[in-house]
Amino acid sequence: MRRFELTDDLLTGIQAIDSHHRRLIELGNAVIDPSAIKGDALNFEDALKFLTDYVIYHFAAEEDVMVESGFPHYETHRQWHERFKQDIMEYANQARVVGVPKDIKLRISFAIENWLLEHIRITDRSLAKYLQEQAGGTDIRLSSIQTLKKKGKLPDAFNGRLS
Repeated sequence: MRRFELTDDLLTGIQAIDSHHRRLIELGNAVIDPSAIKGDALNFEDALKFLTDYVIYHFAAEEDVMVESGFPHYETHRQWHERFKQDIMEYANQARVVGVPKDIKLRISFAIENWLLEHIRITDRSLAKYLQEQAGGTDIRLSSIQTLKKKGKLPDAFNGRLS
């Protein structure tokens, strides 16, 4: 499988969002890396769990900034997030139940690639443009896990082992 990269056409111009996307791509690569499958299944499951947690956090942070800024396409963007989150969580559950068959790895790879190509390139770049226009620049912050928990955007039980 080919590795994913944060290429120029995927950059939003907002450092905080691009940093999150860079981390998501690293985690996606850890999941699809052949050594994670050929090594031991626990390695794959750990990488997938970490990716799932980061997806939940990243989407909550993006959705928070959308609400705060009055982003007009919030609901459509949130629905994209929900679909991707559900897919990743389903794959993680399947991996826990049936192990790590190659088809799960392939489905995860296709889901990540689709998300990269469609969501970041089109939807997130549209959000970034809106945020830059609203803020008059690119210095936009995303809320921390603790802040999102206080706002009720993440469950209190969210483990937050994302550093």
